This record gives sequence, C-alpha cells and structure tokens, in this order.
Amino acid sequence: MQISFFKCLFVIIVIVLLMNSRQHFTTFTQSFITEKNQKCGMRDHVFHTYQKCLEEMLPNKDLWKHITPVMEMKCGMKLLSRLLNVKFLRNKDEVKKFIYPVSMDEKIVSISLGIGNDNQVEKQLKEIFKNIELFGADPFEATAESFFWIGIANDGKINGTVLVDGSYKTQTIPSITFGNYLKKINRKFIDFLLIDIEGPEYFSLPQIFESEMRNEYTVCQINVELHGPLKNYGVDDKYFDKIMLASLSSSFLPLDIEMPYIHHQVFYLNWRNRDCVQKSIISLMGELGPPLDHYHWNSSLF
Repeated sequence: MQISFFKCLFVIIVIVLLMNSRQHFTTFTQSFITEKNQKCGMRDHVFHTYQKCLEEMLPNKDLWKHITPVMEMKCGMKLLSRLLNVKFLRNKDEVKKFIYPVSMDEKIVSISLGIGNDNQVEKQLKEIFKNIELFGADPFEATAESFFWIGIANDGKINGTVLVDGSYKTQTIPSITFGNYLKKINRKFIDFLLIDIEGPEYFSLPQIFESEMRNEYTVCQINVELHGPLKNYGVDDKYFDKIMLASLSSSFLPLDIEMPYIHHQVFYLNWRNRDCVQKSIISLMGELGPPLDHYHWNSSLF
C-alpha cells in the first residue's frame, strides 16, 4: 500500500506534538526522509513514542488520580485518538470507544461482559455493522447471539454485584475465566470486548493481557470500567497502579481514560497484533512494520 507524502508528513507532525521535543522531531524526520520507496513506515514509531512517553511520564504510584492528566497533557492521548478516528457510542450513563474496521462489511465479533440491562451500545453496534456477532455474559437477551448468566474471573464462584429488581446486590455466582468463556462460544478472535463486571475486572484484566500475549486468543479493542472506591472491590491503590503500569508491557495501550468520578473508563487498543492492525488502522497509519515478537508480558507483577 502506497501512502502519500503529505499523509506521512502529517503523522510526523503528530509525533512531534505527542512528544513536544526537537530531538524526536529530528529523529523521526530523518527516518521519514530515508524510508525506501516513499512508504510510510511511521505507524509503529507513533505507538512506540506514545508508549515510551507513558512509561517515562507516569508516576509509580497514585495513578488513580494522575493517569488521565499525564496521558492527556503530556503524552497527547486526545491527539492520537483523533488520528485513529476513535468513535463514541453512548449508553445511558457512559460512553464506549471504538475504532471501526477499514471495511464496514467485515465480520465483527463483539463480547459484552457486564452486570445490568443497559444494552444501548450493543443495539447501536448491531445497526452499524451488517455482519456482527454479539455475545454476552450476564443478560443481554435483546441483542446477544449467545449469553450466559455467569461471572468472568476465575473458575469456580465469586461474590458478584448483581442487578436485582432495579438495585445492585452482592450474590455468589458461578464464574469462569475469560479463556474458558471463549471456548463455550467457540470464538478466538474478538474485535470488541466491553467489560463492566463490578469489580472482578481487577482479576480478569491481567489474565486477558497475559493470555493474549501467549497467543491463546486475540482481542483487538477493550472498553473496561475500573470500579471505585477500590477498597469496596478488594483491591488497593498499589494494585491499581500495577495493572496500569503492567499493561504497558502487554499488547495493549490505553488510548482513552476519562477523568475519574467514582470509576475509570479505559479504552485499550491492541497495537501489536497484525490482524487487528490490518483490520482497523492500517489505512490510517500506513504499512505494517516488522513483527513485534520481542515484547513479553511481565506476569511477575501479579
């Protein structure tokens, strides 16, 4: 795929704005000028630059308060989201983010893991995409091809916060890992994963990061609600910090984190999987670079 000079130049400007540094401008400009066949090989540079900024700028503690300002003010989160043409779909009380596929006729698999009956986003997805499969754990009868009344955390049982007669109550419910859930629905490539499970996300999200890096399955985009106050869900500030920092060594980068009220809404993009990139962002960001096999999930943090 040949990319125009001006589109590549625009990506360079984005990198410069992301880092606000003459040194990075010089480095990436030289890389652009020396690129063979005038192809734009800057996509990986954009993500590497953003990732490096997060690693350098994020503090090692108190991320619940500080992660959004750092991502937005110091690392250009909003600018990168605009470059990637992130779309917004609204539920009753929250917004989900998506990067649409290059071809709107692509087959899409979307999974919603969540407690409650607010499925407005799922209904919108069904209207937008002609060829979409919707799955759910917890009741999504109105839209899901297949749904299970089950929690997603570990195999066994968990104390889950369940919507009963219009109010949330704690109940013991059966639970399985996300990997075993995928076996139940016989799917291994997931385009959109929406997680709102009232606490168990703190234990299921590291599992998803690790399993994806091991190529057990592929998830391209994740919307997850990280619930607070943290002590109400059996975790503390240190554990939240570990999740956010460790995600930077996974296949995923946080592309959007809203300023927290009680909860954090986080949008993750899988930028290292070729199939995800090919499907959704290659036309925006240029040719595929070399395989990124030298990254390893740091499971020792958990």
